[in-house]
Amino acid sequence: MSSLYGFIGEDNSDVDAFEVILSKYIPKEKFKLKRFVGKGHGKISAKVKAWTEILLQEGCKAVFIVQDLDEYKLKDLKQSLEDKIQSLNTKKNILVVIPIKELEAWLLTDPKVLQDVFNFLSPPKLPSNPEQCKDPKKEIADIVRKHRQNHRIIYTNTSHNKEILQKLSLSSLRKCSSFELLHSYLTLNLTGKKKTRQKR
Repeated sequence: MSSLYGFIGEDNSDVDAFEVILSKYIPKEKFKLKRFVGKGHGKISAKVKAWTEILLQEGCKAVFIVQDLDEYKLKDLKQSLEDKIQSLNTKKNILVVIPIKELEAWLLTDPKVLQDVFNFLSPPKLPSNPEQCKDPKKEIADIVRKHRQNHRIIYTNTSHNKEILQKLSLSSLRKCSSFELLHSYLTLNLTGKKKTRQKR
């Protein structure tokens, strides 16, 4: 029997990305994902409580709210979202995750994966700390333009994020501090395993 989980994010590529991430913890055939897509911070902020309540009422075991940090301050954005859903989170089954600056920063953690996905001749040089990139989407696009062999290949988050995530290991993703919170929750609540400390 499949478990039902809820997801609130910015666009459909985030939904696809989260499904891939969940499948790294539990087999894909053992879960289903119900979702709401906000198309930006404003709508998510306005609708997050109502959407979360609907997802819980429809039987979701947990609800994941994923909102890019962009130009907001981490503490303020996280607190704002958590305040809105606080009254619903009595079972501690709602998690707010804020990728820094964007979810695409998580994709900049293994040069060999990018080499494989885009068929580069050699692994590209990646930022030592992807979460310090002001625009991770642009960073990936620039890397592809610089290293591609086929000039018709253009990075798009809607088509490539899922493929990159499928090839990334958890140890690579955990290089990003914003992913570590999600990893800890999923490890404890979905697999029942204790969190292992990531070597830096």
